[in-house]
Amino acid sequence: MSQPFPWLEPLLNTKKISRKDAKAALAQSSQTNQALEKILVESGRLTREAYLEALSEVTQIPSIDVRETPIHYSTAQVVPQSMARRFNLLCIGRDAGRIVVAMMDPQDTFALEYVRMRTGQEIDPRGAYLPDLLEVMDRAYSVTVDHINAETPASSGARPAPSDPESPRFVVASPDTAKRGRQMEMLWRDLAATQPTRVIPLGGVSSTRGVLPADADEAQALRAMVEIGAELAATLDSERLIARILQICLDLTRSEACSLILIGEGGNDLYFKGSIGARAEEVRQVRFPFDEHSVAGYSIKHRKSMRINDVDVDPRHNKDVDKAVDFRTRSLLAVPVLWQGEPLGVLEAVNKLENLRFSETDQRYLELLASQAAVALSNSVLVGRLQNFFHEAVDLLVDILESTDVISRSHLVEVARFGAEMGRYLHLSEPEMERLTYASLLHDLGKTRVENPEDPAHALAGGEILSRFRIFADIAPIVRHHHERFDGTGFPEGLQGEQIPRLARVLALAEAWVEELAQEGPEGRSRLMDSIRSRLGTWFDPDLRQAFEYATEVLHRGLPQGTKGQDHLSALLTSVQQDPPRDALD
Repeated sequence: MSQPFPWLEPLLNTKKISRKDAKAALAQSSQTNQALEKILVESGRLTREAYLEALSEVTQIPSIDVRETPIHYSTAQVVPQSMARRFNLLCIGRDAGRIVVAMMDPQDTFALEYVRMRTGQEIDPRGAYLPDLLEVMDRAYSVTVDHINAETPASSGARPAPSDPESPRFVVASPDTAKRGRQMEMLWRDLAATQPTRVIPLGGVSSTRGVLPADADEAQALRAMVEIGAELAATLDSERLIARILQICLDLTRSEACSLILIGEGGNDLYFKGSIGARAEEVRQVRFPFDEHSVAGYSIKHRKSMRINDVDVDPRHNKDVDKAVDFRTRSLLAVPVLWQGEPLGVLEAVNKLENLRFSETDQRYLELLASQAAVALSNSVLVGRLQNFFHEAVDLLVDILESTDVISRSHLVEVARFGAEMGRYLHLSEPEMERLTYASLLHDLGKTRVENPEDPAHALAGGEILSRFRIFADIAPIVRHHHERFDGTGFPEGLQGEQIPRLARVLALAEAWVEELAQEGPEGRSRLMDSIRSRLGTWFDPDLRQAFEYATEVLHRGLPQGTKGQDHLSALLTSVQQDPPRDALD
């Protein structure tokens, strides 16, 4: 947050807490090292509701009482436990491509971005009262979930007692009776984790790009479908892959709209993973039951293609979807998307253009596309799992480093946080931001291999360790060269100027600031900034000056130079408008 205890000022201004109570709680916090808000709430000086309301007011982000929030065990464990505890956050809800996260600090942009990188999902933050959050977190991770999406825990011994009104209401869903198997469950989960495909609605006009000529003979059609399969197989990003599948579907069938409908994570409903054409944006918000009372549901359950050229006379057409998006379906072609013989969902083409009818040829082409799409989607999921392995490996290494005596527990994250703010100012690309973040988290890995942790040789050792693994190949040079100096007097190779990798130059400045600020203390911030500025052009890249000053402003805004957090609170208490005389008698 922008300043220590930002929620306190509105509470003081509205007299929901007196200066006397705040000062007493501050003194107790200084003595016991307990969180100020916990002392105030547990002593009865402040209600939990008032705290959450004030937190929402200053952050402009909704707050939530996690004690009253139903939470699935597997939903919580979408975010790894080590990450949840590192940033004091918990995943409390999810939908396709988005998760809701309760946080002590809902304005912690670095934590939000890191969780987004780690999970591949957009983050919707909520403020939370920390003691409640930690209690719920303990319960959420006390149960072993076989794999994310298994709502029924493997061990239920740690479930909260139903009679305890203070216990968070964890929801344990019934297992899927269809028992489609672990692999299918994991594939559903990973496909659902990708962001919902956003395709610009085409207003009912197909952007035919010559995927397949209308008068193509069988040989031409075969060649075209082989080329389409090769193209899809080479597209490993799930979001772009789905967008391309839909575009090809639209062109092949010459339809008004096309959609990819997937089975929901619980196996009980269907949702539009992606859509293109008329009402594309609106239809993505619709979910409907997974049963035989819809063409999509019937097609999936019976593994059967459905070609219906007059939906008004077919009882399986679910008109609820049309009503929900204000659209009229006239004709429909649905083909199940099968992977290893099991259905992922269905590919649908809606309303053949020019009032024509879907033909057997349309159905055959769409069946070929659906089979190629299933293979391509499973390949993209495999790549996603490899990326997930990378993220988990980084988390594991950070946990190991934080457990050693040579590295302070907060140092790695603070360096990554500062570097990320500099990167934002420099408009680094998303891949560059990820490399900088992970290199920052692992930059001290080599300290475990040298006798003296202060020896700059740890940079060389860390780079060598990382270079042994292909998954870390992109970040090894950043770690290896983060102790080089701009004037060529650094270590290990004496690189100079732009010979030093750009991200290593950013990391060098970020680490110097965080490390030296920890030694000087907040009261030495002004002197340290002058010291850093004096080394620009010698130790550090002078072109990073504005990015450096931006990061210090963003991360230390509201904390006066030469003032510690507790001193800042004392200044705040004396600066707030005086309470009425009667308040002094409290």
